[in-house]
Amino acid sequence: MRHPFRVSGRFRADEKGATLIEFAFLLPVLVLMVFGIVEFSLFMFASGIIENATATASRLGQTGDNYSGSTTADDNSDPNKCRSQYIRDKIRELSLGVIDPTAVQIETSIFTNFEDSNPPNGSESETSGFGTKGVAVLYVVSYPWELNTPLIATLFGKEIVTITSSVVVQNENFSNTPC
Repeated sequence: MRHPFRVSGRFRADEKGATLIEFAFLLPVLVLMVFGIVEFSLFMFASGIIENATATASRLGQTGDNYSGSTTADDNSDPNKCRSQYIRDKIRELSLGVIDPTAVQIETSIFTNFEDSNPPNGSESETSGFGTKGVAVLYVVSYPWELNTPLIATLFGKEIVTITSSVVVQNENFSNTPC
């Protein structure tokens, strides 16, 4: 009597379709790698945009230059709104739609001198804002980046990763009122 599950020698020697089976095993790994590379590239792009906008805005604040390119009418009346709007406008300009400027969180702290701005060694900030001439200002810009690949989000342990950039500058002795 013939055993029903026994494979005849003809099928054992036939290797047609073996490549398809191997490809089926490797396809999920390749797709995950491609999505991971794209996700990482977008994350690094967004991180670079946040860092660039922070550095550019801190330079504007350091020199006391006025920013007149604001997208809203009432921003030029308040220097704090003006500087934060400049950061948002810079992000909007550079990000090609990858970053939502309204979700960007901007924090500033004013210190009496540059040495005090290092939190582990220095004192706490007295006030927030963009400061006047001669003071040190810490700019911290953060953005909640949502991971789009579920498996990568599982590997990180969370779906949202915060991109943060910070710069400390000492304001120059500018004579004009910012914004």
